[in-house]
Amino acid sequence: MDRRKFVAQICTGSVLISGCISTNNTPSMRDNTPIKDTDRGTNADNNGTPNCSEVDRFERVDNVVYSEHNGLQIQSNRDSVSLGDDIAISLVNISNSEKGTGHNGKYTIEKKIGSEWHPIYESKEQILWTSVEKIHKPGSGFTWEFNLSREGMKHSMDGLTLCQNIIKGTYRFIYFGINEERRVQAIAEEFTVE
Repeated sequence: MDRRKFVAQICTGSVLISGCISTNNTPSMRDNTPIKDTDRGTNADNNGTPNCSEVDRFERVDNVVYSEHNGLQIQSNRDSVSLGDDIAISLVNISNSEKGTGHNGKYTIEKKIGSEWHPIYESKEQILWTSVEKIHKPGSGFTWEFNLSREGMKHSMDGLTLCQNIIKGTYRFIYFGINEERRVQAIAEEFTVE
């Protein structure tokens, strides 16, 4: 076989294979990609600070309001839920005019340990968020559904992994896609895992 043809075929095959195995960064509400278990996520006691080694690279929000803000309301379908059960969190435009937000992947979940909140997701690389605006008519919004298990709590954004097991305690779902240049960065809803 001609050496140039052989090299061309190898290069073409490499491009095709790399295209097939590349990751898709498009956010979705739910996909079937298996969660990546890590040794960091299976700490023995799970009562202290989570073993999330790279959490500082994930979105940190300091100015959080609960339940309602600027015409947006966030609520869960249950205040308390047992391990293995389902929970749904909804963000709804309760105003009489359209409201804009970021996309549905701009959320995190944190566990309360002592008096501090700790994220349950980590990323080994900085997440680059798109600046797409989603317009919500009155009465519309987003709904996120989770099963309170390691598999069911997978984040909808590629690159984010669960870094601690889901155990009993107080959690909060935080949506940080609020489109405003004000003091408030996010809106949250607490729930209890029993």
